[in-house]
Amino acid sequence: MSGYRKELTETFVEVGDDRRITVFPRLLNRIEQCHARSLLDYGGGDGAFASVCTSLALERIVTYDLSEAMNDLAGKRSAADPRIESVRSTSGLPDGAFDVVTCNGVWMCWPTEENCVRNLREIVRLLAPGGLFLAAVTHPCFRDRPFATFRTDFDPARYLEDGTPFRVTMFDGAREVELDDTHWSLSAMTRQLRATDLQLLEILEVPDLGGATGCPWMIIEAQRSNGATAGWSRTPGAALPCGGG
Repeated sequence: MSGYRKELTETFVEVGDDRRITVFPRLLNRIEQCHARSLLDYGGGDGAFASVCTSLALERIVTYDLSEAMNDLAGKRSAADPRIESVRSTSGLPDGAFDVVTCNGVWMCWPTEENCVRNLREIVRLLAPGGLFLAAVTHPCFRDRPFATFRTDFDPARYLEDGTPFRVTMFDGAREVELDDTHWSLSAMTRQLRATDLQLLEILEVPDLGGATGCPWMIIEAQRSNGATAGWSRTPGAALPCGGG
């Protein structure tokens, strides 16, 4: 998440989030299949996902966020675990340093097409050839539906109006927080991927924790192209040939 005031950040991280139950395990499974040695959580917030990644056989885990307030929280969390490094900028990270880059609930925070493509190109720079990009985003086709831990004010009549801002309310029964997000259609996200060196592999749609109709989240899997993997496709459930394989 980016640009959050300190008080909003503190409220946000306290609200229960269904991603820890529905999305995080799926991401961990993909990373484990990939036999990755290094991971960057781009837009990693308070470092929560980086922390759960310590259950994997990763040699290096780095978390980065645009928000200074989030970085402060991630820095405190990583100080207690030597396997995690929190950085305030990716500019000092070398090209091709990571087998996997994850991006959890961040794509919707990028407000313009230019911003989306710029961030994706930085992610490509940081990925090893053949490396895997995993992005969890709120499903653009179901933004008008209330789900177990969030609802929005998005008007589905504006689905094809990419870059439309909308309001998100996250809640857990005890607390709630309101955030501003940006709508990107499936067409827009695939177009933005094409503008970089990322090949779309699969979209995994994630069911709601409370059984609501539709899918609150989806996971986009893409791979940094290289000569050995150009045109490659995988059988569902097969091992992922990312840079650490």
